[in-house]
Amino acid sequence: MALTLLRSTGMISRSAHSYRERPAGPELAIPEAQCRGPWSIGFALYPHDGAWHTAGVLAQLENYRHPFLMAPGRALDGPRSAQGPELRGDGAVLSALRRRGRRLEATVACEHPEKVSAVFGDTELDLRPWEVRSVDLA
Repeated sequence: MALTLLRSTGMISRSAHSYRERPAGPELAIPEAQCRGPWSIGFALYPHDGAWHTAGVLAQLENYRHPFLMAPGRALDGPRSAQGPELRGDGAVLSALRRRGRRLEATVACEHPEKVSAVFGDTELDLRPWEVRSVDLA
């Protein structure tokens, strides 16, 4: 296994490259490409049997990318619990959730090589393979 963590280069691409017949991009100088500094990098390896999309790889990926966070609350007279919209559908993941004025916008991605039917809140979604879609919530 080979993993490139940082790429220090002064150019986007090179025309004469022993591993490529054609350049990957233009020979364009990037003077700040070799900026040094502290880096923190993490990666995970999840061995599995069978196809990745049937072996629970997406669930493991979500657990790795978004570990459960907890913080102590301060309000003693506010609501004790609340539940927001839930995304259901194997292969559908929530990529972003943000306020757009008075409305709530979600970005849902299909991380699956086949079509996925999903439900987010009250909205039913039929997603194509690898589709990314914005969804307006109330």
